[in-house]
Amino acid sequence: MKHSIQLYTTKNTSVMIPVFTCETGAIAEEENTKRMNSFYTEFKASVFSYTEGDGFPEGAKYIAKATVTEQSNDLTVKVSLRLRKEGKTISQRELSHTWRDGVVIEKLIN
Repeated sequence: MKHSIQLYTTKNTSVMIPVFTCETGAIAEEENTKRMNSFYTEFKASVFSYTEGDGFPEGAKYIAKATVTEQSNDLTVKVSLRLRKEGKTISQRELSHTWRDGVVIEKLIN
């Protein structure tokens, strides 16, 4: 499975998510790719819903940046989340999902 990182931006949001593509064309790989892409598409939609909602701090910027690493048969996606206002980070978290065969086998939130 291959991956790339795609950037989506608005005035107050910057979201970088992984996009997975099949290498072999096998049915199982296609299903896994679809499931993983759907997960991060929903993640992106949730971020935009938050940043476009009434509760989002005026003048703030929300940044979500994903990186992908591969080890053996596992893919680990780390997403760094930061909320910035007036040039300062006011909140940050890191989400980590480890995938195997299209299923999350481990998740961490820091």
